[in-house]
Amino acid sequence: MNVFDIRPLLTAQFWFNTNPPPLLPFFEKAFFIVYIVMLVVALVLGVLGGKTKDPIRRTLFEKLRRKEMTFGVMGLFLAFFSYERTPVLSMHFFTGLLWVLILGVWGGMIAWWRFRVAPKLQKQGTDRKEFEKYLPK
Repeated sequence: MNVFDIRPLLTAQFWFNTNPPPLLPFFEKAFFIVYIVMLVVALVLGVLGGKTKDPIRRTLFEKLRRKEMTFGVMGLFLAFFSYERTPVLSMHFFTGLLWVLILGVWGGMIAWWRFRVAPKLQKQGTDRKEFEKYLPK
């Protein structure tokens, strides 16, 4: 069987098998490392967000930190269920559906904040600077 053959991904047996075959050891370790890296990135984003003075950038760092933390923790749970071969929770359908839902919700929240809320905050900041230049120091 070729590792790069995607035909099994297109079958219902692959997605709805309640006892999927275990992951190869390389992929188990790779997924574990990726999820740990996500948690480390969340920690770094938290530190960077705490050091910045710009409230817009701080909020963006906080949102990205929460996203990375959510993906890292959920990924570790899913990797654990896959490693332990839990029948329903290690199904490919459940894992894929959960990732798509989490990614969609977080992507929508970040996009909504970036394109709806952040421009308003930037305008308030420029208006405040414009107003403060006339105040005595």
